Amino acid sequence: MKKTMITTAMLLASTTAMSASALDMKVIPLSGAAWVEVLDNGEPVSGATVTVDGKSYTTPDSGLLFIRISDDEDDRYIFTAKDSAGNEISKTRLVFKD
Repeated sequence: MKKTMITTAMLLASTTAMSASALDMKVIPLSGAAWVEVLDNGEPVSGATVTVDGKSYTTPDSGLLFIRISDDEDDRYIFTAKDSAGNEISKTRLVFKD
C-alpha cells in the first residue's frame, strides 16, 4: 500500500512539473504604444495571443509585438498573453497619451 501511494504521489508530481509553464511577458510602454515580448523559459513564443484594450494580436516567430494604443489621455492598460497550451499571464502598465 505504501509503495502504491508513493508511486501515485511521484506520478502526480511529475505530471504537474511537466505541465508547468514558465510563460513570461515583457511590456515596455512608450508614448501611445508599447513593445510586448512573450517568452516561455526565455524563448520567444510564436502564435501567442496578446490582448489589450479589447483588441487581440498574434505574436510572430520573434515573440515580439509593437502595439499602438490610440487614446487621448494617460491610462493604465492590462496586457494579457495566452499561449497555445492555454497558459496565461497579465501585466498592467501605464501608457502615456500619444
